[in-house]
Amino acid sequence: MKQFLSSSVDLICISMSENSMSIIVNTPDMGDEIIKAFCDCVVRIVEEYKSLLNAVVAVSDPCDNLELLAILSKKTQTILSCRILDETIEVLRNSDIKKRLEKHFDFSQHVNVMSNALSVGNYDVFVNALDEAFAQLLQNKMPFYIYTDLTDRVYQAMKEIAQTKKILIEADLIKKGDIYGSIDYIKTVAFKICESSETVTDDRNKKILDYIDENISKDLYLEGIAETFSLTPTYFSRYFKEITGVNFLKYVTQKKIEFAKKLLLENPKLQINDIATMTGFTSLSVFARTFKKYEGVSPTVYKEIHLK
Repeated sequence: MKQFLSSSVDLICISMSENSMSIIVNTPDMGDEIIKAFCDCVVRIVEEYKSLLNAVVAVSDPCDNLELLAILSKKTQTILSCRILDETIEVLRNSDIKKRLEKHFDFSQHVNVMSNALSVGNYDVFVNALDEAFAQLLQNKMPFYIYTDLTDRVYQAMKEIAQTKKILIEADLIKKGDIYGSIDYIKTVAFKICESSETVTDDRNKKILDYIDENISKDLYLEGIAETFSLTPTYFSRYFKEITGVNFLKYVTQKKIEFAKKLLLENPKLQINDIATMTGFTSLSVFARTFKKYEGVSPTVYKEIHLK
């Protein structure tokens, strides 16, 4: 490190314990170039002595206040704990770790599920998604700012939904230093939103079922209908089963068969192939096989029995 130290560093203070060493670098200019040069130097040293020691280095952000050194020391310990994301890393910088954490723990899907749940007034789904996200963070002992980032994103989504529904909620009461207090408050606000959404939920349920009836002659896909109603496919699948008691595919198939039976009896001159097309089946063979599965007889036999 001599070349690096002689050109940039005024003072290095070293403290050691049984299995760790702390280095405080004092320099008049601790810009990105200096930090990168220092990290590169550390990498070379670690590489050179790899056969003698197994070392991992954590580099915190710079600070201009000696009173913050204790905080930086704790932060470097947190940075070291984040090596679980990639055990091949030998030098960990705080800025790099933050990017890796945000990429590794991308809660966009959780936040979307929570937003969709609030939109339709489903408090249980909201709570399950929230608890699942925080359980994942707790299990991996993630840095505090990851928790606060998640609570901020969830609360922002809640505020937007509340505003859309014209529901008045109190001013921001997210407790920045209290994770569990913030979660409790978020759940309280979510319950208030869901409680006022019963009529909205009933209206959406009707629209979904009406949409299926109106488009029963088409090849309906769960993903397509979920997108139509601004819901994620995973959430829509669970939500649909809650309101109908059966999964999406079974419900749609039953509706198609009911429509086919109506066509067979009300329009006896229609060809079976035409009915298969009119009910949105991909082929005659698929239609015939599905019809027999649900009715116990082929479409032709069904028509003969009921038109005698």
